[in-house]
Parts: sequence; structure tokens; C-alpha cells
Amino acid sequence: LERRGAYALRTSGGECDITVAGDRDSIVQMVADHGGIDGVVVASGVVGFGAHGTLEQGAVQRIVDVNTTGPLELVNALIPQLRDGGTIVFISGAVVDFATVGMAAYTAAKAGLSASCAVLRRELRQRKINVLDARPPHTETGLASRAIYGTAPKMKEGLQPVVVAERIVKAILDDVHGKVRGGSALSEAFGAHASLVPRVYTASLLAGEQSGDLDGVLRRYVEYTKVIATVRRKTISALVYPAILVSLA
Repeated sequence: LERRGAYALRTSGGECDITVAGDRDSIVQMVADHGGIDGVVVASGVVGFGAHGTLEQGAVQRIVDVNTTGPLELVNALIPQLRDGGTIVFISGAVVDFATVGMAAYTAAKAGLSASCAVLRRELRQRKINVLDARPPHTETGLASRAIYGTAPKMKEGLQPVVVAERIVKAILDDVHGKVRGGSALSEAFGAHASLVPRVYTASLLAGEQSGDLDGVLRRYVEYTKVIATVRRKTISALVYPAILVSLA
């Protein structure tokens, strides 16, 4: 997302626990201080492996808290801070579609999160907020090796996280294509994904549509991005040598 011009907010106090109300409040306050956000990607999760009837008391609750309750509580608090036309992405996983032995609690938790997407999509339709349910297959995040109970079975090598991220971005862009084919203006279709598309780009599209010179406006936008990239590169280069001198001093 950052490579496409997005700005990612990060907590300054270290990690936050999505199941702790105080930590969620800190995230919401950070967003409010920033003036709102354009998108939310929920990728929290813990997993456990073991047949029902053998699990310790409280294990299922922890799975549900991290994978379902915490994310829904956080998004509930963030929606007022989410700008119209923004995007919410829940990463539920392919486990929702398959009956995997030893993962009943995890499957139920992710399925609950997945089911909420269709409802949220309808609730937020008037604000043109897109809600995506991403269901990637096994991904090499190390999650399986950090199970809170049990041991992961042998699995085929999963996808790299960057591949999953690219697929999520593609899904959002495919939605833009569908909106345009359905009759929406190009600026409106891209504007529905403000978390991925710089506002200056959307504004350029709108200006091109209204002036009847979309091609010319886009050419000028490309030139603008090249100038900005050149200035950024020269600025960084100019700062490197003084930084080296300071470090040596």
C-alpha cells in the first residue's frame, strides 16, 4: 500500500493487543488525532490445533477473541473515523471453505468474521465503503509455528505474504473495473478505494472527465509523479553525505 502512495499509521508505543479495550482505544485515538483514515486491513489472528474434547478450558475463547471479537470491536470503533469511499479488508482465510480436522475453533472464528462482511457491506453502502473478505490459502507468516495449543500438521509450502498482499490489491482494483463497466465514472470507481489511490490521482481523473480531456490530464499527472520522484531522490541523495559526516563526528 505504501508503494502505491498510501500512508500507514503505526503505534508509537509498540505492539497492541486487539483483545484489550484500552489498546483498541489507543489505536482509535491515534487515528482520530491523524484526522481519520481511508482504509483498514484486519490481519490479526492466532491458531490452535487439536480435536474438540481435548482442549483446555479457555483455549476456544482466546481463539474467538483474537480472530473475531477483537477485530469486530476495533472496526466498530474505527468506522466513524473512516472516510466515505474507504475500504475495510478482513483476512479470514481459505479455512472458511474447508473442513480441517483439529481446527474447529479457528474455522468457526474466521467463518464468523467472514459472515460479518456481507452485513457490513450493506450497512456501509450509502457511504460507499467497500468491505472485502480475503480468503488466502496457507501463507508463510509463521502463524502455524506459534499455535497457542497443539502442533501444526505437515503442510505444503504456503504463499509468501507479499503475494497475498498483491492479490488483495488486485481484488480492490478488479472492483474498480466492475464499477466502471456498471456505469460509474472512473473517478468515482477509484475514489471508492481511497486507501490505495492517492487523492491527487482521483482529483485528476475528475478534472479530466469534466474537461473532456482525460488523456491530457493523465499525461500531466504522469509527468507530475516523475517530477516528484526525481525531487525525492535528489533530496535523499543530498542528505546522505551530511548524515555520514554527523555519524562519523
